[in-house]
Amino acid sequence: MSARRPPSRRPAGQALVEFALVFPVLILLFLAIFDLARLVYVFNAVADAARNGVREAIVDQDCAVVVARAQASAPAVDLSAPTAVVLTVYKSEVVSPSPAPDVCPSLGGGYGIGYLAEVRVEATFRAITPVIGQLIGPIPLSSTARLPIERAYP
Repeated sequence: MSARRPPSRRPAGQALVEFALVFPVLILLFLAIFDLARLVYVFNAVADAARNGVREAIVDQDCAVVVARAQASAPAVDLSAPTAVVLTVYKSEVVSPSPAPDVCPSLGGGYGIGYLAEVRVEATFRAITPVIGQLIGPIPLSSTARLPIERAYP
């Protein structure tokens, strides 16, 4: 015959103490996953803004129009800083332009076939979770898109 064991007795409140120790770690883990998802979203929004800005630049080399298009492409990202969106136009044969390329060219710059339009978008990601934000700090993100100009601005 097998002897029966008496049911084990746990001290009252042990589960509550264990929960109190594990709960903050679980919450921090969930918030870290949330902030990581936001980082991926901001990175994709910055890349999309650069692509849309350069698409505008290949048919219209007006800097204000390109910047407005890039900013409209990423409404959740703050691209209002003066250097957040930069349009550069240079000759495509020149890999490293020795005369400085035209940054934010004006209307009627005479740009046409044979020139490249480049749009660089920069943003800074900050985690919204206070603990994680203090641990990792702000993360600079940037994306550059480059396409050949398809038509000269009239």
